[in-house]
Amino acid sequence: MGDRMNSNSIVARTEGLLAVDMDGTKVMLNLDTGKYYALDNIGSRIWELIEQPQPITGLVETMMAEYAVTQQQCQDDLIVFLQKLQVQGLIVIS
Repeated sequence: MGDRMNSNSIVARTEGLLAVDMDGTKVMLNLDTGKYYALDNIGSRIWELIEQPQPITGLVETMMAEYAVTQQQCQDDLIVFLQKLQVQGLIVIS
């Protein structure tokens, strides 16, 4: 499953995923499992940001600049979202 996630963790996409944009929604196919996933606008933005491995702290800074959210709320929500992606095998944490 990877390491425990914290604000200093580095987030990277898992290889073997096919992703396309469909009217503001990111739809992904895990080629290994055959499962489909859909991300809303904010989830799609996070997915774009992790095209290259990123530290969670950097993701928080970018999201705070783009959305009206406090640092703590942003970090908490981001970690919850990333943990869901991690459980589904869509990202790796280091």
